[in-house]
Amino acid sequence: MRHKNRIPKIVFIHGVGEGVLKSELDFLLGRYDNIDFRDANYQKYGLGATEIFIRQQKG
Repeated sequence: MRHKNRIPKIVFIHGVGEGVLKSELDFLLGRYDNIDFRDANYQKYGLGATEIFIRQQKG
């Protein structure tokens, strides 16, 4: 059974600091073919946030 409600994006707020959490997110997320990510909108989230897009399979 397929779920109708899917989450197309998630925003992780990791803060600025020394960049350890952002680096770990980049490493982990880069391992998946169906995930794209980028720095989140500065005006909405400020510095230290990553926006993650999950490409859903059709069907």
